[in-house]
Amino acid sequence: MPRAVILGCSHAAGSEMEQDPGLAPEQQQFGFGLLNSYPVHIAQDLGYSAENRAISGGSNDAMFRIFTEQLDSLTAADLVIACWTGHNRTEIWHEGHQLWLALNPGRTGFNTVRYDDQVLTGIDTGIPVSHHAEYVNYQRQWLRVGTGIAAGRLNKIKNILALNASAADRGIRVVNIDSFAAVERFAWPATVNWAVDTTFLSWADQHNYSKTSGQHYFFAAHRAYADLILDSIR
Repeated sequence: MPRAVILGCSHAAGSEMEQDPGLAPEQQQFGFGLLNSYPVHIAQDLGYSAENRAISGGSNDAMFRIFTEQLDSLTAADLVIACWTGHNRTEIWHEGHQLWLALNPGRTGFNTVRYDDQVLTGIDTGIPVSHHAEYVNYQRQWLRVGTGIAAGRLNKIKNILALNASAADRGIRVVNIDSFAAVERFAWPATVNWAVDTTFLSWADQHNYSKTSGQHYFFAAHRAYADLILDSIR
């Protein structure tokens, strides 16, 4: 079966979906969202094997990096579902742990991860990385001088253009979706095709779907948004 590589942040990873009160008790467990987020439904309904490589707190920089890591193993029969995320995010390499650390305004600390066959980007161990204070201080400095609407917008555009151009060069189909923070007033080239013109968060909010205190939506919103995308791209 062809692969669908899913890229994105916590919304593509289905974070906190296991808190859905409508789920059966056996479904209310960590990892449920990874198997039931909106891009997973899209992939499976199109006949692909879903490979969810989304990262909670992940950035557009991380999406492009993971795409390049997977590129040599992808063929024209495969699919990339790119669920683009917010502007003011990036990542930094921790040499000691050989680990990428996500930087974003909501991040308060950095832990090591335990690699897992299902959670492909690793499970948080709760154990801080070495030289933890230095990375916390780096993020504080980055938030002061490395973020901003204009810079973040350009960075998102760069990642979208680069991913789609690289995929088009190899004949790999990309489904582009915004989980949130869409780039407005930009003329995308023919290599960049958008499934719909509404973000997942905006659409789910407009339709009054239930969500967690962490602003993550439950199964019903993911399933319905996937149906919206499928109706558009089939």
